[in-house]
Amino acid sequence: MYNLDFSLFAPPQPDTNIADTEGIEVVWSTTNTHGSRVIPPGTFTGLQVLNTSQYIQYIGYINQANVYINASDFGGELDPGGQDENGNPIGGLVYSTAFSTDGSEQQVINWNVFIGGGLVGIKICNPTGTNPAGYCQHTLDRIGLAYNMPGNPTNGTFEVCDSDLMDIPGVYTSGGQTLSYSQPAESLGPITTIPYTPRIPSSSNCQTYQSTDLFKVTTGFPTTTSAASSTAGAGAKASGSSGTRTGSSSPASSTSGSNGAGVVTISLFSTILGVAFSVAFLA
Repeated sequence: MYNLDFSLFAPPQPDTNIADTEGIEVVWSTTNTHGSRVIPPGTFTGLQVLNTSQYIQYIGYINQANVYINASDFGGELDPGGQDENGNPIGGLVYSTAFSTDGSEQQVINWNVFIGGGLVGIKICNPTGTNPAGYCQHTLDRIGLAYNMPGNPTNGTFEVCDSDLMDIPGVYTSGGQTLSYSQPAESLGPITTIPYTPRIPSSSNCQTYQSTDLFKVTTGFPTTTSAASSTAGAGAKASGSSGTRTGSSSPASSTSGSNGAGVVTISLFSTILGVAFSVAFLA
């Protein structure tokens, strides 16, 4: 059995655009054990978990209105940097047991989240890996989920897989040469062309589950708690725009097999506001 218990950042008020509330996003969790708002059952309609030695990635489909995101909002990206280097959310820290050898929590310096357009993606990178800043780099926030977190999620399917490594976001091969793409400044207008298509890494040992097997419903689903005042930015770097479009990946064809996933616990702390957030992925 593979149980998921985790949190994400989303607006505090209904029918909100991510880019308009980057500084005041709050935490929503899949259970009521984290002192946050609780994500209603059925919010996730498909999810793919990809386990690698360098990062763990969660990407899937979401009824975003359930977590107060305007249903037509294409959303944006959260990361530990932000325009002012205070992070989106401001002061946000991530801790995880995913990469420790003894099950203890350690800080994950590099991570990012995309949410909006009916999709959500979360990636945490191994702090002792070969290139955590590369795999979790966050300078391509305007070109969306498919380029930053390539995968094969299928709406209606919930699966956990081992995966080959993705290419570093923005790095691609053309004509036998390794090239690098940097997104243009937002002042230059919309991005209309991108010189490459992201490679979707191969996955293996995929195990398909029912959503009720992954998300263990706890009694009571409060929509407000005393801990629900955080800062988290998912828009286009607090530019005041309508947010960053997130691109979907191609549908998946799931395979069967065993899964030896371990325990992953992520805690996000808004150190400036003194509000604690928890995200836990429990196998």
